[in-house]
Amino acid sequence: MAIAPDEDDLVLTVTFDGVDQTVDLLTGEIDAGRAAGLYDADRSRYVPERCDLLRAAPDYVELEGWCAVGEVVLSSWTAQTGWVDEAGDRWAVVRTTAYVDVYATSSGPSGTEDLFLDRVESSLRLTLDGADPVGGPASPGGLTYVGTDAGPSEAAVFAVPAGEDAGELRIAGEIAVADREGEQEPIVIAVDETLEVRGG
Repeated sequence: MAIAPDEDDLVLTVTFDGVDQTVDLLTGEIDAGRAAGLYDADRSRYVPERCDLLRAAPDYVELEGWCAVGEVVLSSWTAQTGWVDEAGDRWAVVRTTAYVDVYATSSGPSGTEDLFLDRVESSLRLTLDGADPVGGPASPGGLTYVGTDAGPSEAAVFAVPAGEDAGELRIAGEIAVADREGEQEPIVIAVDETLEVRGG
């Protein structure tokens, strides 16, 4: 790019999806507008903690169940939601996996028959600081059936107003475990877990 020596007002404008970002080529000053969140130093964080989905399960049910949050990214734009409405607002893109596995046939309560558990159903809901997602699934991705690996998680998008940070991700609802033929009454396990996704 060639710059005329007598120019004193040189501005480069980049437009993406209807939003302009400008940079002063002489001073380096950037006016990002609604894209300001793309320049945040703390845009990405990881949440190493897992939550135990089945801590409320009956003792006689042999299950494994956990949830985990992958990378949490704060951004001004996503393919699902487009740009934020106001400069300083951000989207929190949260990738969550829930996994439930039935180990084997379990003995029922005293005096009952064995339970042949081989089917898992869930009605789990994701909220961030009490708000529902504005894009993506409202429940954790990756919930699987018996004996399979946890599938790929899906990203839910939450709105984060200017000046605030993503705080607590809550996974709540129920998991039902039963036999595939539906001959036995499902065992319903309440789930209510919270993970901290706030930046350090």
